[in-house]
Amino acid sequence: MEVGWLALGAAGGALSIWLNAMQAERMADRMPDYEVRSWAIFLLSAAIIYVGFALFNGASNRWLAIELVGLAIYGLVAWNGVVRFAPLVGVGWLLHTLWDQLLHPGGAPGYVPEWYPALCLGFDLFVGVALIYRFRRADLIPVDAEPAAPAG
Repeated sequence: MEVGWLALGAAGGALSIWLNAMQAERMADRMPDYEVRSWAIFLLSAAIIYVGFALFNGASNRWLAIELVGLAIYGLVAWNGVVRFAPLVGVGWLLHTLWDQLLHPGGAPGYVPEWYPALCLGFDLFVGVALIYRFRRADLIPVDAEPAAPAG
């Protein structure tokens, strides 16, 4: 695995987290869950990229089916992250690192560019860890909320 692609992916992930957080601040009044929703959509997009590689780079029907199963899996994780527990979106990005490395090491089985899994790994790792941190339970409580009165 080339370290340069890994570093470039992580840098892209850092920039994406920052840009998306800035946009989320702008959208806070209209769509308070903008950041979670957008990262869920981006997770689906990451899975769609592999479907595109399969469709346009000559993958077998078996591999296309595998990529479509991945799209369904990441779709379920993304949806559950939006409607149930936001950190699941970050977990989905971390799980995508397994997709990159277990199914497509070095571009295997031939329809994924050889540099892409390393780039995607750097991006996915950075984004997954950052999102789990950003969406942790404490962050879901508004900063200006009054603490609950002690029971009793």
